[in-house]
Order: sequence, then structure tokens, then C-alpha cells
Amino acid sequence: MPAQRSSCRSTLTGLALFSLVLALLGCSSGGSNNLPSSVDNAGQRISSQRFVMTILPDTYLGGGQASSFDIVEREGNGELLIDVSVRDAHALKAFFFHLEFDPKRYSVGRLDNAWLLGPESECLALFLSDPGAGVVEFGQLLMLPQEPRADGTEKGFSGDGLLCTLHLKTGPAGQSRHPSAAPGSDGARASLSYSASTQTISWQHFSPGDYNQDGNVAVSDLTPIGIHFSKDVPAGDDPDGRDSNSIEDVVDGSNDGRVNVADLTAIGLNFQSRTSAYNVYRGEPSDLPASNRGDNGSGAELVESVGFDQRQGNAGSERVRFERPLAAPDPAKVYWVRPNDAADGSGASGTPSSSISPGAPNQQPQASIAADVAFANDPPLDVTFTCDASDPDGSIELWEVDFEGDGVYELSSAVNPSPVAHTYTERGLFRATLRVTDDRGASDISRQDIDIPDPANQQPIADIQVDFDTGDVPLTVHFDGSGSSDPDGSIVLYEWSQYSNGYTIESADDPLATFTYDTLGTYTAELRVTDDKGGRHQAFIEINVVDLDNLAPIASLSVSADTGERPLTVDLDASASLDTDGNIINYYWDYGGDGQYDEVTEIPASSFVYNMKGSFSPSVYVVDDDGAQSNTASKDVEVTAGWDSYILNTSDTVAETHSMICKDNDATEFPLVAFSLHNGDLRTVLGTANGEFFSGTTLLADDCSRTFDLENVVTFPAVVYNRAGTVGVGGPVYVRALDKLGDNWGAPVQISSAGGGHAANGICLRIIGLQPAVVYSAATNNLYYCQADNITGSTWPQPATIDDQTWGKPSILHAGLTEPPLIIGMYSEPFGFSSFHPARMLAEDPGGDAWNAVDGIALDVGNEACSALLLEDIPALVYRSGGDLVFRRASSAEATFWLDPVLLYSLPNWNVGSIDMVSIDGLPCIAFHDSYNGRLIFIQSDNNLGASWFPPEVVDPRDGAGTGCSLIDFGGQPLIAYGCDADEQLRMALLRSN
Repeated sequence: MPAQRSSCRSTLTGLALFSLVLALLGCSSGGSNNLPSSVDNAGQRISSQRFVMTILPDTYLGGGQASSFDIVEREGNGELLIDVSVRDAHALKAFFFHLEFDPKRYSVGRLDNAWLLGPESECLALFLSDPGAGVVEFGQLLMLPQEPRADGTEKGFSGDGLLCTLHLKTGPAGQSRHPSAAPGSDGARASLSYSASTQTISWQHFSPGDYNQDGNVAVSDLTPIGIHFSKDVPAGDDPDGRDSNSIEDVVDGSNDGRVNVADLTAIGLNFQSRTSAYNVYRGEPSDLPASNRGDNGSGAELVESVGFDQRQGNAGSERVRFERPLAAPDPAKVYWVRPNDAADGSGASGTPSSSISPGAPNQQPQASIAADVAFANDPPLDVTFTCDASDPDGSIELWEVDFEGDGVYELSSAVNPSPVAHTYTERGLFRATLRVTDDRGASDISRQDIDIPDPANQQPIADIQVDFDTGDVPLTVHFDGSGSSDPDGSIVLYEWSQYSNGYTIESADDPLATFTYDTLGTYTAELRVTDDKGGRHQAFIEINVVDLDNLAPIASLSVSADTGERPLTVDLDASASLDTDGNIINYYWDYGGDGQYDEVTEIPASSFVYNMKGSFSPSVYVVDDDGAQSNTASKDVEVTAGWDSYILNTSDTVAETHSMICKDNDATEFPLVAFSLHNGDLRTVLGTANGEFFSGTTLLADDCSRTFDLENVVTFPAVVYNRAGTVGVGGPVYVRALDKLGDNWGAPVQISSAGGGHAANGICLRIIGLQPAVVYSAATNNLYYCQADNITGSTWPQPATIDDQTWGKPSILHAGLTEPPLIIGMYSEPFGFSSFHPARMLAEDPGGDAWNAVDGIALDVGNEACSALLLEDIPALVYRSGGDLVFRRASSAEATFWLDPVLLYSLPNWNVGSIDMVSIDGLPCIAFHDSYNGRLIFIQSDNNLGASWFPPEVVDPRDGAGTGCSLIDFGGQPLIAYGCDADEQLRMALLRSN
């Protein structure tokens, strides 16, 4: 959780007096505050009758050496002068001392720095005093001591010399002692968090001025400023956009985003502040202290004192933290922690942390960002983003947008800034990111890719290798992206994200990164590479952080039935699972055995209804109270009974079938199938109410070029087909039945006027505004739209050209009378006629009299095969993307933004043939021809949005089964009409529930 901060910008007065000198602003380097574990002169005490001086360990920073430090007392002008010298120094980069004197006899004057270590322009110096306590501390060091000079020589002083002269005045200062106390400013407020799975609380150490994180604010806290001088605080997920875990954030006491001289102020203001322990309290909300140093309420109970020596983490490279288990969390109480200046927790308390309640853990907010344009061929691209978010148990307090995906949030707002406009002026793949933070500090991110590709550039390929992808907490992982490559250029930028939530390490030529994971869990790290032409690519890897001291639990699973007819209800029992050194707290269930865990329970039992025929492997894994994950236990379940297959009893040789509808005649459904023959005949065949079929067929036309579509127009079936012939002769023709069963048909009506016919490659017939409408792609590489003049379609106007590029078979989607129609299909631009990608066209009005420009859905390369439908008035599309069959659903009815694709099926050589998708009992279902294996496949989603799917099911394994397949909802069951190359027959397959 990010912590709250307050800026320290006051000047020092009275108690804490210091002086400083610095220069060389702008230098930056890595490094950590790694002091020697033992140095001969570290802690050297130099005593006389009047004072004691202690040489502090940071004097030997970076390997500096000295045989001894000498002091000489001399008097002059009513002052006691103390000269401090060094003998036999070697590469001395720092000097720190602590002086104690009798405050009744002396008071602090000044300190003269001899600048022996180096010129003032290369040094930092700090002089602190507490006159009432009789304490003086002084420190000086070279900035960036870990780096050599510009000429390559080592920094530091070697030899003998005077370091400084301290002036003590005779007589008391007349000021009372300022006692040490726990930090009590707003900047010392920690953010407390609670893990319900491990029943632990955790917090980070916040104490302004305690930069070396030893619990005490003293002159030695100057050292981290020198080591990290001029470094910026990295971006992170805090509400203010910072990374509170970074050492730079610890040292940035002025809260100005950079380690610089301003950070010395916090040391002076908080000199001798001490955190020796943290006290953990619980009580009622009314028991929380009213002020930073105020008392707890009378009902507050001390749970335990946590000594500062129990801190975790590397104090030189990150913010240290504390984690404690709660033996018996009380859900009716709130918990908080306070720093204390006594090791046993009995001293003075400081600023209280935020409070948490184990009974009401904060639920993460949910963010969503959508763009009205996802890609373009050329910049500039103007994009309008719609931002949305919700918080189930609170409110959204901060909205941030990073337009480029580089981890820099250019927009920050306390209210929803939507809509947000941004112009992309360069080519590349940009990951626009919305980050929201709720009123309790939890955050969530949502991303939208904006793609402006360089058509002449081949994208780079990102590759991640790690030394460990699983290990004990804390786990340090070294990442290597050197295996990344660019086929037509070079990689110019490597960007790393530890948690896949914003890039924190960027390098032009270094493909290496190191991250430390301090909390148990599974994390996703990300590498993004950019080539010399602006092309980008991402790679991801999961990192599992475990507790090796904890014995992992063991999962076990039994099922009530391992075989049966669909629908098959199976009870799953994991009660035999065990944890030898703790308790199991969660059970993760995967009902399909596809690696997607569908439900999490706190009890060892669940059940699932299998509606699909096929083989399934339900599985479970468990997690114990220490966060350890078990093995995965699984069982095999075979669901039988399924498809009844028929040949439509006809001796005709089938070329292919494209469409069918279910007729409703006196409340009884009769499936009607239209199909074409090699000789140009277009015929229909009617089934019976139980799914069986008559042997006779009806001839509609004898001049069909195998392109047609079938729809129900005012209770009578109607067909639009392409009449064979050349431009001006052939083209789309409309014919409607004279009865509900399609036994008799009216005269054909050519939609295009004489001399203006267009041979159609793909046709879609739908009802738009109570009148039939047709969209078709023509051999002239144009897309045409036409709506009939009347409700039955007896007359048609001249079709209008709405696009001048090649399309595969388009689909018209229409949500209602007042909504404009939407065309979705596979579009050839910009790849050329042989390749297609998904695109959309939205009409400007409900009648389709005018249309907006083509808008690409994705740059996925496929073929003409696709199918679209409305799911709860939201467009959805299934199509071939490379060698995969994917499903995508839009985020709104206008389909301006599409959710990430869901992989349904993978094939080599891009072999996906005809596809049809319908909704059956509210669930999207797909039938398609696997032309590589020559078989018919059926896939059904397990939810009404198509977010996840049951495994694919082979309906007909015959060679060539599935050509021209068409799918309908037949009384709540899928019914598929399809051709079969093995016998060139028209077949039907009906999935029965029992």
C-alpha cells in the first residue's frame, strides 16, 4: 500500500543547526549503501576530561582507511577549539563523528570544515547539534562516492591532514534538552495492509530523515543522500505516481521527486528521532488516536511489540518492511501500528498508521479503458478514450492515464476525466493505460493497445530468460532479454515491468534487469522491446514466490460420477486433501481441465453440470494458511450421448450449404435448409418437428452461383442469391416463399437494375427497420448496401456503394428500430486481396442511408471466413487469426472497442473453413469446418458473454465434413447442416440432451 507523505520544507532553527555545501547537480548513478561489516577504527572513542568523540562507521564508506584520528584542544577568545585530524588515510571518502560534552559548561558555536576530502563542489556536509543534550554530530562525504572521477582515478583523500575545527563556547546554552522520541510527523504515517489468506498484517517503515533505515535520525543519514545524489524517484503505483518501495523514495525527504540538498532538511528537523519498535494495537474505531502523538482510546489493546530488528528487506536498496501474523484476528475490531522509541514498546509512541479490519478486507477496484480508434495506417491518429471504473466497497479517489504505455501517467484527476483525447504523432504500438486507486489505497489498471504500424517494418520479437522462476521469499530474479531479436533492424530500447503494471527499468542497450519479490504469490513480469523503426513487441513470464520453510499441502480429489450422458452433474470432493503443518483455507476448481480455474471455495466440495459431450479432467489445487500451493489433483470424466447424424435423403450432389433457418409454424419448429448444387440449382429441404427430414427438395432457382443467404421475412422464408453471369447480367436476386413452409416460391426480383448488376462474392440478408436489407461484396471489389422499398421485399432501389475495397462475406447486425445497422466482416485492406483482417462499418442513421468509414477491429491476418452476432445487444465476432480460431466481443453496441481475443482452436497452415455462430439458450455456439483435418467441429461457451468456452467437440470426423456448415438453435439444442466431401451429401447433425 502506498503511504501518505508530507513535504519538509522548513528551515532549521534553535534545536537543530546545520550547514552544508554542495555542487555537481545532475549526476546520477546506481549503487547501494553497503558498509563494511567491521573496520578497525569504526566506533573509535577519543576522550578527554571535557568531551568524548566517537568516529562513526560511515567514515569508512567504500573501503576508505585511516590509521587513526587525532584531536587537539586549544583555547582562544573565550572559546574551546577542537582540531580533528587524520593520519595515514587512504582513499578516505567520508568522515562522521558524534561528540558529547557537558551542556552546563559549554554551548555549541560553529564548525569550520577544512574540505580535506575534496573541493566543496564535490562534497556534502552536515553539522547537527542538540545543545540541551550536549550532543554534536558532523558528517561530510563525497557525492557519488561509488563512482570514480572523470579521469578514472579513485575518489578520496590519502595522507595526513586537518579535517575540521569545532568551536565550543564557554557557558551553558540556556536551552533545555530535546529528548529523543518516535517519529510524529504526517510523513511518518505507514499504510497498514492485511492478507486474509495468510492472516498477516504488513507495513513499511516511514520516518522522515531516517535514510539509512536503522531506526535513528542522525548524521549518518547523510550517507544515502551522497550515494544516491541527483537520482530521481522512479515511477510506481502509488497514488502520486511514485514507487514507495524504492530507496530513492526513502531518501527523498523533501518529496520533490529527486535526491538532492533539500533532503538534508528532514534530517535536521527530525534529529535524534528514534524508532526502536512498532506497537500493534486493536480496538474500536473510536480508539484511534486523534493526533499523531495523541493517546490511544481507553479501549485500545496492545497486541504485541515488534522490535525494529525484525525489519525485512535490504535497507540500502529498498524501503524496509514488517510483517506479522495475527494469532486470532478479530473481525469486529480495527488494527493499527505506531512507532515507539523503546525496544520493548514501553516508550513514547509516534504517528499511527492507517487502520484495517480483518472482517472487511478492501476489495480491489475494477478499471476499464476503451478507445474509439484502435489502429491506423499513418499518423497522426486522434484517439478518444472512454474511462470507467467501479469499487465494490468504496469509491474511486484517483484516475490516471498513461497514453504511451511508458509508465509515465500524463493525466491525473480526482474525478473521472472521460472522455480523454490524445493524438499519436509517431508510428508504433502504444499501450494506453488507465490506473484507478480507491479510497483505501487499492488500485487496478486497464490497457488499450493503439497500433500505428510501419508497413515496411517487421516487428521485433521479445524474449525473456530468468535464472529462477520459482523460489523462496524474498526472491531475487535476474532477467535476461538478450535473446530478443529484430528481423530487419536492431532493438534500440528494452523496458521491464516487475509486475506487468508499468515499465520501471528502461535501457537503450542493456537487456538485463533484476527484481526482488518480497511477498508470496504469482507475479507476471514483462519485457517490451522497441526496434529502430518504432515497432514494439512484448513478452511475459510468471514468477512464483513461495515459502520453502512451509510444507506445501497435498490435494486429493474424488468425483461422484466419471461417466454418463449429458447433461451430467458431477459432485467434486476434495475433503481428503491435507496440510501437515497448518490448515487449508482455499480450494481452486478447474471444471474443464483447461487450466482456467473457474471457482474458489473455502469448503472442500463443489459440483458442475457438463452439458457437452466429450472427455473432461476436472481438477483442484489447494492453498494453506501460509500461502503455499499444492499439487493439482484431477479425475477423468467422460460425457456420452450427443450428436444424431442424418443424411438429407436426396440423390443430388451437394456443392455446399450456406444458410438455414428454423420456421415456426403453429408454434412448432421446422428446420428449413437451403443448399446449392454443382449444376447451379438452389434448393431447400424441410425437416419435421423432431429433427427428422423429408426426402423431397424444392427448387428455388437454376442459375445460382453458390452464393446465397436465407432469412425469415414476415413469417415467410426468403433468399437472396447471386445469379450467375457477368457484370450487368448477373448479381444479387431476391425471392420469397408464398407459404410458411417454403413449399412454393414467388418470382425472383433482381435487386440491381438492368445493366448495373454486380456479381456478388458474399451476401447477407437481414431485416432492418421492418424491411429486408442486403449487404454484399462484389467482384468489382466494392461493398454494396440496399434496403427494400417495402416490408415484403417485392421492389428494391439501386444498391449504393458504401466501400471500394474487397470484403469476405459481410454480416449485418441490428439491435433495434432506432439503432443504425452495423456491418462486420473480413476486410482485405491493407494486406491485399489474398489476406483479410476483421473490420466494421457503422451506418450514420437507422435506415443505412449513409455510412461511416471502415474501422479495423484488429490487424490479425485471416481469410474470408467469419461469423458475427449480437450477444445482449453487443456485437461479437469469430474469425481466423493466423492459424487460430478466435472469438472477440465488443465493449459496447457501437463496437468502437473490442475486448482481447479468446483462443478457441489452433490449426497449422491457417486451415479454418466455413464458420457459423448463433446463440443457443443465451450461450454463443460455433460450428466450423476444420479443413486441415477435414472434420466438423462444434464449440460452446459456458457463459453468455463468451469469456470462456468448453473444449472443442468433433461432430463428424468424416473426410471433408463441415463444408458450408450452418448452425441453428433447434428447441434449445444445436442443429448443424453441412456438406461432406466424402460422399458429396448434405448432412444434418442434432445434439440431443439425452
